Amino acid sequence: MKMSPPKTPAQAAAAYGTNGSAPAAANAWAANLSVNFAAVLAKAAAAVGTWQANVSTSEAANNFTGGLNRAAQNVSVAVAKINGPSKATFSAQVKVASTGNYQTFATKFIPAVDAQAASIAAQNPGTDPASGTARMIAMNAWLIAQRGQFRVK
Repeated sequence: MKMSPPKTPAQAAAAYGTNGSAPAAANAWAANLSVNFAAVLAKAAAAVGTWQANVSTSEAANNFTGGLNRAAQNVSVAVAKINGPSKATFSAQVKVASTGNYQTFATKFIPAVDAQAASIAAQNPGTDPASGTARMIAMNAWLIAQRGQFRVK
């Protein structure tokens, strides 16, 4: 049983660009962000303590919450922009990433996943459910250990 991705890095990057820049993807992005935009602002304001602890000034905290309060007063304008011209920007940026940052990431990540999956499968080639579960756990542990290893920027 092979546990590898079905695509090469080039195929994954091409699919990312095509699928991610499609009108349906832009519509989904805009719809999901629009619906939650006020909640995003509210959660950001509620997290001011964490943010302030990282910048350590009360003036920064006041400016932060003041900016969020001003943004909250203009949610309808922001949502209109998200559902309008920002969708085209989203699509264009996904397309650019598919031949740039995403392609760079996929070129490193997909072969690493494929090699690790082959290694795990060789160590535990069984076809029974327990073997499958063991391979899944091993792969998940490896993925967690890889955090930050494939950064592009």
